[in-house]
Amino acid sequence: MKKVIILFVVLIPMAIFANDYGVCGDNAIYHFDEITHTLAISGYGDMYDYSIDENEDVAPWQSYKEQINKVVIEPGITSIGNYAFAGCKGLISVSIPNTVISINYEVFYDCLLLKEITIPESVSILDLGLKGYEGSLDCNIVMLSSSPPSLHGSIPIGVRVFVPDNAVESYKAELYWENQDIMPMSKLEEYQVRLLAQDGVYYKIISEEQHTCEVTYYPYSGDISVPETVVDNEENVAYTVVGVGNSAFKGTVITSLSLPVTIKRIEEKAFERCSTSRSEERFSRNAETD
Repeated sequence: MKKVIILFVVLIPMAIFANDYGVCGDNAIYHFDEITHTLAISGYGDMYDYSIDENEDVAPWQSYKEQINKVVIEPGITSIGNYAFAGCKGLISVSIPNTVISINYEVFYDCLLLKEITIPESVSILDLGLKGYEGSLDCNIVMLSSSPPSLHGSIPIGVRVFVPDNAVESYKAELYWENQDIMPMSKLEEYQVRLLAQDGVYYKIISEEQHTCEVTYYPYSGDISVPETVVDNEENVAYTVVGVGNSAFKGTVITSLSLPVTIKRIEEKAFERCSTSRSEERFSRNAETD
């Protein structure tokens, strides 16, 4: 009996550490898998609305939101709540089913690695909350419906919206869509962004032919050292790091910074809202900035 009790005590903390689950709607639940970094939403009906104010109702995955790389919303969910995935800076993939009718206020605020969002035909109310993309760009919104949904909130200039080829003019004529960068779906492949991850840092491929990339998301603080090259292990190709993108070091605390001589371009907002060291300031004068 004692052996059974000891085994039980050891296993329970491990299960809690590896996974998290709970309620995120009257009839909706969530499950986070720490191994795959996937947050799954299942059930039916609306998700709850949340806030980014820690004194109010924040999303239940708030404490580990930056660990979430993938969100899978299962069929049956009809509404994605306010600020549901705001601040999930490591989010690179989201799957939205054709049962979702409403995507509410600033759902994807500050999700800078989310380079493509596909909106199903079922959505009639859309508020992506891409304010965090201002100046960061390189995000494609793929609209599957030929009929424009009601757009609540603006989409930053430069974020591309791809619609069915025969619906381009319909979108451009619709209220609040007329000022967006509307493009035909047939051109999507030309603008798709590929990311490369190494040691938790994300790099955006600039040129496949020249094998160049730029730092697009650096999640660590402290002593920072950016390598000259990163390797795509799947293709066994080395990419030279030639730039630092907007918001790459956003919000980090930098005690020292070492950038390789291969970097030729540093975007204006690369070090937005972070403490910077003298080494960064010296290098900025030798590199082209936007």
